[in-house]
Amino acid sequence: ETRAKFQKKCDEEVRREVSEAVSKERKEGREAQSRIRRELEEKHEREMASLRREHEETLAQHCRAESEQVAERLKPVFDVGEEVYAAWWPAWDSKRDTNPSWYLGHVVSWKEQRGKGDYG
Repeated sequence: ETRAKFQKKCDEEVRREVSEAVSKERKEGREAQSRIRRELEEKHEREMASLRREHEETLAQHCRAESEQVAERLKPVFDVGEEVYAAWWPAWDSKRDTNPSWYLGHVVSWKEQRGKGDYG
């Protein structure tokens, strides 16, 4: 009978220790998962920030390139000898309040000159 009580006590102690060990392992597993999740979230945030910066730089480059292309196309370039129409205002209308007269002419020469603004 004492032996049975002793065996029962040992079994209960083993079960308790196993239960505690399992609980401890589960807790450590949850902590490890939490740590890994946190590290992955931080890594994800760093990568997203890097991609955002890279995308913003690429977008800015594309915008600058497109702006330059648009600026190039704002004014037509005619060859020497081409027929063109040009507006003419009388000298007294320096503010160009009246409608201009339009005259046919030919391009004699032209030169390209960079302006200070986008409009040349």
